[in-house]
Amino acid sequence: MTTSTAIPTPGLLPTGSGPVPLSSLPRNTLGRIDLGDLDPSDASLAAAMGLTPSSLVRLARRGRSCIVEIRGVLEDTISTRIGVGRSLAERIRVWPS
Repeated sequence: MTTSTAIPTPGLLPTGSGPVPLSSLPRNTLGRIDLGDLDPSDASLAAAMGLTPSSLVRLARRGRSCIVEIRGVLEDTISTRIGVGRSLAERIRVWPS
């Protein structure tokens, strides 16, 4: 029996209406962080960087490290930009806006 695993294409959202990996969020698209399925140690690391549940983020650049803008209280303001390692960015889920 063979199984297939979908490989996300950078810049394209997977079909469906669920969360996608932060690393797969198209550039300049807003999304809300969902840490529900994340390992507790990864969730703690993400939270320490400011990626808390329901945070509004935008993927600014994808690469070995993903540059992520964390939005402020007002959606049109940027609070900070951080670098997130690619492997962690692949495990963090985001609900695209």
